[in-house]
This record gives sequence, structure tokens and C-alpha cells, in this order.
Amino acid sequence: MKKMLALALLLALLLSACVTADGAGPAAGPDPVGEAPATAAGAPKLSEDGRIILTIGAFQKDSGVNALDDLASYTYLTRAAERFNETNRDYLVEIRSYGDAADADALERLDSEVLGGKLPDMLAAWGMPVERYARQGLLLDLYEWYDRDAFFAGPLKSMETEGRLFSVSSSVQVLSFYGLESVLGRAEGYSLEELEGAWECFYTGENAFLPQFGGAEAFLLLAGMRLGEWVDRGVGTCRFDSPEFLSLLQFCQELPAEAALTRTEASVRGKLPYAQLSALCLKERDALLGIMVLSGDVGSILGEYAEILMPLEGEGIVYVGLPGVPSAAGGCVSELPMAVSAGSGHPEGAKQFLDSLWDLGYRQLHEDEMRSIPLMRSVLEDYLRFYGEHARRDYTDENGEAYTALSIGSGIRPLRDADIDALLALIEGASVPLPPTFMSKADPILLEEALAFFGGSQSAEKTAKNIQTRCSAYLDEQKKA
Repeated sequence: MKKMLALALLLALLLSACVTADGAGPAAGPDPVGEAPATAAGAPKLSEDGRIILTIGAFQKDSGVNALDDLASYTYLTRAAERFNETNRDYLVEIRSYGDAADADALERLDSEVLGGKLPDMLAAWGMPVERYARQGLLLDLYEWYDRDAFFAGPLKSMETEGRLFSVSSSVQVLSFYGLESVLGRAEGYSLEELEGAWECFYTGENAFLPQFGGAEAFLLLAGMRLGEWVDRGVGTCRFDSPEFLSLLQFCQELPAEAALTRTEASVRGKLPYAQLSALCLKERDALLGIMVLSGDVGSILGEYAEILMPLEGEGIVYVGLPGVPSAAGGCVSELPMAVSAGSGHPEGAKQFLDSLWDLGYRQLHEDEMRSIPLMRSVLEDYLRFYGEHARRDYTDENGEAYTALSIGSGIRPLRDADIDALLALIEGASVPLPPTFMSKADPILLEEALAFFGGSQSAEKTAKNIQTRCSAYLDEQKKA
């Protein structure tokens, strides 16, 4: 049970961003707001060198004992602001932190300034009540600035609110599940019923649904990724008493209760990277599904993608997106979502700042290395073209046939053009919005009730009812705050 609780706490990091009325999210230390700056609607505030100051409102997380070092998006934001300020001659951006997004006082400070007509020129939108501000007409629809066709369609869709774009992230992370075509067949997605049917045919008494996941861990993972189906943050309502949520509980109850090493994991444990090990479990028919997470600099993404494909050589794989989402759409995490005030007195400056986030330089960790997946398709294509000029090599396959592919590194399978095409298609289809995994302080309601259910002290129906009642009360409190 200790092992299950520890992993449950880790997986439940996914939950905290969703079960709030308007996105109360990452933990942060105290950060006094101080005197409010001049607003865009009034006379412009000028820097010492005469540039117009643009304000960016943000929530920040500290690096205390119980935190995950630093809020990644806040780090990206500060770097982007420094870079913009070094090169732009007309505008200077200042970040205005409201403190801990999980603290009601932080959101109250933000709301009070909004009501007082002091909405910053831009918002770093993680933890922000974007849907509510959009309904109030406070945010600009960024489709007024940007062409949909320039971006990966799925990730862009994941950022939309009723077909409009009130916040946009220049880089994203993508998550999908995959399995063997010989086991799952070619599918456009797996409903829970279809997934349960596949599992019943596959399970022999010792297989794993997911490598290193038991029933409770699988539930917390799958529920965390699909909370958007059951929680409407914009309206502040939830429907955990829905048949879909109950079905997920019941399905996960049928999985092996404890996460146990498969035969494959036991035999090669410690000898392979996790990505290769999970794929090998599929190859050896020890696990039904594997998880693919595309995160980090693009070089790392290509390397992990190649590591997943290595053990599967000769086996066709099918991507099923998020289990239980019939469209087979993958999940998308926005790394730095930005919104723009509709009342900003300097929209041209705000656009210049957002435009500065699209280019290759913003994502550089080292020379010519890019940070995560760019939303703008041409940026990734340019990177792959540049990478190909330096890393394309000639190879010979096991049949003696010559082919050209991208060299990823010593001992790692090279990526053929068909592999790259499949990777781009996977990114293109990632349309389900996911909460960032760096959110801390997991929501206790789902965690407590799920552990009670999987511990055998209450039924699935009682669990769903308890979660619905408790979350509804919590959301009502948030609306009154």
C-alpha cells in the first residue's frame, strides 16, 4: 500500500490543475504585489531609457521543501522577458507576480485589480481564470493576429475556448499511449468498452495493463488526464456521477491491484532506459499499452522516440491517444500559455512579445538546441531540416537494402523519413488539453476517495457520488470567493 500511495501521489500531480473553478494551480511562496503599476488604459509608464513598459501578470511557485524547485513556465517567462528586453528598442516588459496560484489570496489580488480596471497588458495564463475573463470580454481573441494554418492543429485546438483563442503557448509537450498493431489492430481510438475487451483477450494472469502500474495508479493517471471531461472550469461545475467516470472506476478495478514487475522487467531491469524497457514489455507481450511522452528539447524527444522504436523493430504499432478517448487524440500540455488584455493600450507591443516566443532562439538550451515542441509547424520543420543536414547518414538494413536516415546517437536506432512522418502526425493529433505535470499539491478529494475504493472500503457508485458531492461543494465555494 505504501508503494501504491507514493505512486498515487506522484500521478495525482496531474489532478490539481483541473479540479478548481478557474484553474487554481501551482504552489508558490510569498511574493508581495506592492503598488500596482500604471495600466495600459492610462498614460504609458516609461522605463529610464524611454521605452514603454508592458506588464505581464503571472503566478509564481517558490523552491521550498515541498515544491518542485521552480515553476517551469515561470522560468521560461523570465528568460523570454530578459531576451525581449535586451533586443526590443520600443518596449520593455515587466513581470508582475501575484504569488501562489493555489492561494485564494493570490487570485483575489488578481481579481481585485481586474475589477479596478488594472488588468496587465498580458497574462502568463497557467492557473489563471482564462475562461471567466474571456466570458467577461477582457481578453483578446488571438486569432485576430495568427493564422490557424501556421500551427499544429491538435495542440492549437487544445488551447481553444469555444473555437476562439484566448491564450496560446509557443511550445508544448505531447502524450499518447501506444500498443502493438498485432494485439490492438488498427483503431481510431479505444473507448473504455473496447479497451476492456482488448484487455480481457490479452490478460493471462500475469500481464500488465501498463508497465509498473496497478489498478489504482492506472485510475489516477487516466482520470487525471481526462478531468476536463468531468470538470467545467469556466462554469464551475462537475459531473463525476456520469456513467463514463463510473466506468473508468470499474474498469481499473478489474486490473491487477498492485504494480508488479513483468517477466521482461525482471530479466533486464537496470539494463535499459525506461522508454526501451516499456516498449520491450509490449514486444514480449508482457504489457498491453506503453506511454509515450514527448517532452524536453527536440534532440531528447527524437532520442526517446527512437529508443521506443528500437525494441519494436519488425512490429507495427498503433497510437491510441488517451485511453477512453475514442478519437485517438493525444494529450497536449501548454508550456507557456499567454493571454493578452483586450483593453491593452499597446497591443502592438504585446504582439511583438508574443512573436518573440515563436522563433528558434527562445527554445535554445545549447547552441542550435530547441526547447520542447514548437506550436508553429515551420519552426520544427526548420529544425529537422537543419538537424538533417548534419545528421543524415546512409545505412544498410538486414536485407542488404540501402536507406538514408537521421542518426540519433551511438547505439540508438536511426529514424527514417516514415518515422519522422509518424512523429509529426502524432503531434498534429494531440488535441486533448492536459494539466502540467509540474503542478504540486495534488487534489485530495479524488486521491482520498480513490484510495478508499481500491482499498475495498466503499463501492464504485459510492466513490463516484462522494467525489461528485465534495467537488461540487468545492467548486461552489470557489464561485463565491
